[in-house]
Amino acid sequence: MKTKHLIILLFIATIASSCGKDEDNSPAPIVEDTAVYFKCKLNGREYIDDTRFADYFDGTSRVVSYNDVELMRLDMSKDTLGVYVINTNNPENKITYIDSLQRVYIAISGSITITQFDKIKQYASGVFTAVLQDEKNVNNKITLTDGKFNRVLLEPF
Repeated sequence: MKTKHLIILLFIATIASSCGKDEDNSPAPIVEDTAVYFKCKLNGREYIDDTRFADYFDGTSRVVSYNDVELMRLDMSKDTLGVYVINTNNPENKITYIDSLQRVYIAISGSITITQFDKIKQYASGVFTAVLQDEKNVNNKITLTDGKFNRVLLEPF
């Protein structure tokens, strides 16, 4: 009787192990981020806006974000996809930040990467990072990290 039970248990175990889930090797579907936002961190503090827009004029473009007390502006030398390096050799590419005390910070290094610039669907997306310097006190700097904007409304100026 024990042998019969053992054979039944082995049979059930064999069937159970062969009924495992087949591995799906197909690539994961691409999920498009359709949310509209502009965000970044300033010295680790989350910057939160309530209004944002993008525009282009005469071959240049910009993205502007603000809330009740702060403003952030990204300026690019072109109105196309690409990487815009911020340094003294590229004065048209800028990031400007105005804090709640109305201090103006200008990026002294960094980059803006435009990943979507769709004049027909009217939106722009991208990422950015920078080191910002107080224009009145060069020793006062802010590190801007994790900058992202997605599907910001884009219109000609």
